[in-house]
Amino acid sequence: MRIACLALLALTLVPAVAADDPVVEEQQEYNKGTLRLAAFTLSNIDTTLVARAEGNSLGVFIDLSEDFGLTESETVPRVFFQFRFARRHQLDFDWFSLNRDSTKTLERRIEIGEIVIEPGTTVQLDTHLSFYKLLYTWLFYDGGKVTLGVSAGLNFLDFGLDLHSDPALGEIEPRQQRAEVAAPLPVFGFRLNFAATPKLRLGFAADLLFVDIGDYSGTLQDIYVAFDYRLAKWFGLGAGINSLSLSLKVDNDDVLAEFRHSYRGFLGFVTFYF
Repeated sequence: MRIACLALLALTLVPAVAADDPVVEEQQEYNKGTLRLAAFTLSNIDTTLVARAEGNSLGVFIDLSEDFGLTESETVPRVFFQFRFARRHQLDFDWFSLNRDSTKTLERRIEIGEIVIEPGTTVQLDTHLSFYKLLYTWLFYDGGKVTLGVSAGLNFLDFGLDLHSDPALGEIEPRQQRAEVAAPLPVFGFRLNFAATPKLRLGFAADLLFVDIGDYSGTLQDIYVAFDYRLAKWFGLGAGINSLSLSLKVDNDDVLAEFRHSYRGFLGFVTFYF
């Protein structure tokens, strides 16, 4: 909600700022590229799996944090790279990877694929989640203080888990289950940069996806707001917030499977300009 309010405020200010800016576009200088190295602190991480096989109306709902004890907050490195190869054209790259593991004695019966794990079983879970985003942005307005653009590209999602069970009852053999989701998701977005002062800039980005093709459907909402303070010609510091919500679903007569992932996060970063 806070991110949405910031975005709405930024978009409300754009027409007034742009209208009062008398500078001719062709006379403006711009950075050809920026590299941001960030420490990304994720909170409220929520990853759930839903599955229903044919003939099973209830299915299974698994919350990886609640059922397996995965942490809901982590700090990981994150990289942003932006290359503006012409005044109205740029490429954007974004990457981070999140690895979590836990060991917990299950409190309820869980079914994953053909494996059934009973309460009282000690389970070790290892997960990895990587996001790679590559976008092309067309900057349809560059007025010096305000830059506006629309983006299109791919958000690559790579999620996997390894589940090892060690039953308390010795006569039951330990079991292992592995699952993997890898999907290139087409996304479309909006970009806004506003120079509050010659050294302080506000950046806003929103990337969205909604797809419904046959048995497959998915939604993605990725919102990013950041402040960047330029300490020198080639160097700056900044901070920002990021919120993401993702759902991928397969639904047919044989199976219903859904992967949901969401988080909110804070970024502190250094910026290098060139």
